[in-house]
Amino acid sequence: MCRIATLAAALLMVSSASCPTQSHRTLADDWGNLEGTWLFRTDPEERGEKEGWHRLDTESGWRVLTAPGNWEAQGVTEARPGAAPKPKGNLPWTDYDGVAWYRLVFTVPADWRGKDLVLNLGSVDDEDRTFFNGELVGSTTGSVPNPVRVTRRYKVPRSLVRHDGPNVLAIRVLDHGGPGGLMGPSLSCLPEERYTTLPRITPAGPTLEDRFANPPAANRILKIIHGWPDDEAAQDDLIRQLIGQGFGGVVCNVSFEDYLRSEQRWRSFIRAVRTAHSSGMAMWLYDERGYPSGTAGGLTLQGHPEFQARGLLVADAVSEGGEAELGMPPGRVLLAAAFPERDGISDVKRQVALTVDASAGVARGKLPPGRWRLVIVCDSPLFEGTH
Repeated sequence: MCRIATLAAALLMVSSASCPTQSHRTLADDWGNLEGTWLFRTDPEERGEKEGWHRLDTESGWRVLTAPGNWEAQGVTEARPGAAPKPKGNLPWTDYDGVAWYRLVFTVPADWRGKDLVLNLGSVDDEDRTFFNGELVGSTTGSVPNPVRVTRRYKVPRSLVRHDGPNVLAIRVLDHGGPGGLMGPSLSCLPEERYTTLPRITPAGPTLEDRFANPPAANRILKIIHGWPDDEAAQDDLIRQLIGQGFGGVVCNVSFEDYLRSEQRWRSFIRAVRTAHSSGMAMWLYDERGYPSGTAGGLTLQGHPEFQARGLLVADAVSEGGEAELGMPPGRVLLAAAFPERDGISDVKRQVALTVDASAGVARGKLPPGRWRLVIVCDSPLFEGTH
């Protein structure tokens, strides 16, 4: 009898693991309230929409995944039927390319009654069709150039929102290659009115306790952004997301696309900086198109090669005399010599010249017995990309 009960319990556990159910979530009235665990299901035969996977009464065949994030890194690695696996270098997964579904069931706060909602899904890799309570509320397809770069924001009419029961949000994702999924970086469902104003980082109170509970913007972590979105609504969404996550500000530069030459990129950058600053965020503006900073992605030297930064590169080694050899750093050789050394001090007045073999990249010499310091100094440009 005990064995029968144990077997029944084990079968129940296996059944529950293979067909997970998702408890209804009550959405918080805050940014990022759709983030966390979702139900997920691949659809290699593309039959989900016809079979109603976007409706509430479909539970079997789903697994649990976390969003935002791509599905491959979470174990979705099976190839489509009849297709070979697609290994990705040294990554611990292969690609699943094709259609997959995300589904989330939730209730909404009571004070949202009578309000239109807005879904802010960020980036989806690559295409999507988004359903709310079984109705299509938005889609971004291959007709849009590079759809993965499009910020998804879809309006949900108040007539679709249930206040006396659960709501179901279902997203059909089509991935053409590489990682796929809801990439975010933030997922939210909020009343439309929340998108008409921006939050603001409020000043901290006068006490030390106040400053720990609500740090000033300049004392919080700053987010590095190498390219603000061009779209103003997307900029505002990003500012809302960052403030909601507790960031105090932004370290940013104008977009690397058509770097420093595009008037449109400059206008987008200036608008984003002013808007973020007016929301109380701390701002650091800098040029970071390669190292050392100041090269402006190579634009600084166009027409003025004489402006290129140069430096001295030094190689040194110790020899006990006899045949000596030292590898050369790159650049034009300014000095290749050996200096007698005593008590750790080199005698620079008694240097012995080394013979440079540029083809071999070394300098050589035959030295008297004793301790010698071999030194090569080269003049070399500090190319962009070096630290």
